[in-house]
Amino acid sequence: MCTFTFSESEVYVCDFHREQCWLRWTSLHKHGVTSDREELLQLMRNIATSTTADDFSASVKLLKGSPTWSSNAALRQWFERIWLREHKVRIYTCLPMTLVSVNIRYMRILAGIPLGGDLK
Repeated sequence: MCTFTFSESEVYVCDFHREQCWLRWTSLHKHGVTSDREELLQLMRNIATSTTADDFSASVKLLKGSPTWSSNAALRQWFERIWLREHKVRIYTCLPMTLVSVNIRYMRILAGIPLGGDLK
């Protein structure tokens, strides 16, 4: 990873790739969450979009209080090891636009917005 070479750097996972990972993991039957997938994803998204430490703690508490969390050791291990181990609360309203690299064409495709002639 970058942090081995650049020890002062921070590694981020963009929302798209986080969501993609969660969708793939929860869609596999072997993980045992497909029947509660939408509820589970919403609880996880609430954690990811927390804007304060209090919101984050409350969202984690809701997830950990869910029946799916209680009954699924694979979920608990995966989510705690990968997603909760090193968390940072970020405030969406304060992200400087210069730090966000957006592929406009791709984002328009994801949003279902027709592409203009100049973006094809």
